[in-house]
Amino acid sequence: MRIKFIVLVLAISLLTGCTLSTMKTYNNDDIDTEIKTSAQKTIDKFFKGIINQDINMIKDICLITDNQQFDKSSLDYIMQTKDLFKKNNPILLQQLYTVSNNDNITVFLPDFDGYACTLPTNKMDAFTSFYTIENGANNILIMVNLLKDSNKEWKMSKVYFGEYEIMGKGIEDWIYEAKKFKDKGYLLSACSCQYLALRLSRPSKYMNYLKEDTIKSKYEEFQKEVIDNYSFPMKIQLSNYEIEIYNIDLIPVKEGYVYQVKYVTKQDIINPNENQMEKEADFIHKQMEQIIPGFGKGISNCILYSAFSEPPIDPNKQYKAFSTIVEE
Repeated sequence: MRIKFIVLVLAISLLTGCTLSTMKTYNNDDIDTEIKTSAQKTIDKFFKGIINQDINMIKDICLITDNQQFDKSSLDYIMQTKDLFKKNNPILLQQLYTVSNNDNITVFLPDFDGYACTLPTNKMDAFTSFYTIENGANNILIMVNLLKDSNKEWKMSKVYFGEYEIMGKGIEDWIYEAKKFKDKGYLLSACSCQYLALRLSRPSKYMNYLKEDTIKSKYEEFQKEVIDNYSFPMKIQLSNYEIEIYNIDLIPVKEGYVYQVKYVTKQDIINPNENQMEKEADFIHKQMEQIIPGFGKGISNCILYSAFSEPPIDPNKQYKAFSTIVEE
């Protein structure tokens, strides 16, 4: 069988001699079948342990049972993902087998231009798998890293969960959408799409997209343009009184993300007249479409209008609000 691999050789000359550091990484179909089969057994036990809520099964396949990655709080978090695995099957994206005498390795998804993940190995062989699993309108990325212990058994070393796709779009898709809306002059839409790309640029603490800094810089550029062009509170005159819009947020919902427009109203939000509140939200929406080019485009087909009786500006205070959904 022809074996392909990536070889990294780093030689450091010392006065006393030469230290040679090597790393070989085999990808997907180039991994020996026996290695892949034995590693997959450990991964299957991990997923089964989550579904069956069997903490002992997961501890049994951990490299070190008191590993910080798998302390009680971490195990509790992992167990909370059970509904993901009960509703959907994880889809394998990529597997890598790394032979190294280094203390750490860096693996890539899908290649050097994508995501990078640096993992501790303590000079042990590593088997790294990347999966996605559906979570409502989004896809979650799962990284499972195994190390071969002194008994030549594959044990779980690290597991990371993070956002991989939002509303069916990956990081490059959102970057494309942001550029498309910027070219049309839709500043708010461009900024929102770039924000979602930025969210996807770091799925976990130890994993990041190689162009993360560029994505962040572009988002900050768009954000500044939005601030320079639209001042808040934004005043809109209704028939007999004036309302003030204090913020436009992008908030997560079951269906993905939606815009939330926060404004102060003269109407009673404790015992509201729902018909009047709907008319008010509809009127505000029409005004927003005139004030902000492309308002609401690119994210979802509905906007959430939240009415407050006082400015919602104190982050430490809880405010009562009445919300109305306006569909495009």
